[in-house]
Amino acid sequence: MKQKVEVRAASSTLKVYTLSGTLVCEWKRSYNQGYWSTNPDHLPHKYKEYLQWSLPGFQRWASPIGPRTRIVIDQQFKSVQFPAQAFRKCQGILSFAKRYSQKALESCCQEAVLRGSCSYTYVKNTLVTFFDEEETRREAPLVEKEQEPQPVYKSNDSQFSLDALLTKQEASNGKKH
Repeated sequence: MKQKVEVRAASSTLKVYTLSGTLVCEWKRSYNQGYWSTNPDHLPHKYKEYLQWSLPGFQRWASPIGPRTRIVIDQQFKSVQFPAQAFRKCQGILSFAKRYSQKALESCCQEAVLRGSCSYTYVKNTLVTFFDEEETRREAPLVEKEQEPQPVYKSNDSQFSLDALLTKQEASNGKKH
């Protein structure tokens, strides 16, 4: 609302009013510790998808990418006390499939499982190498026979001689005085 409001708490309800006294919204009050309720209509549009997040939902999104990605997602939930603590990490890992590719993400997750490093940070820091390898293989031209490496020559070898370097050093020392 971007304005100051007045909150009135009764034994069974919680009501929010504008300063002029207009009722904005009303919730049934909960006395369960650690429990909160939200009306989905009151959430910003980008946060409404959070209500759909759950362990089965993330497993369902990870499974088509590959079995190793699913293992990494499962590990995110095993490493936290409350499932909601893993939601952002899982969402971040699965979003890499859009930015890079599903194949690169699955390869990276396979490496993470083998190394025992099934974390968001590991995937984030190493995924680019798997994507680069995939891109290199895709862009490499098919060559029927191996080409021999071409020699590389310096264009002016005299500029690297000891006399030339000492002359440059004496000239620069003379200018400093």
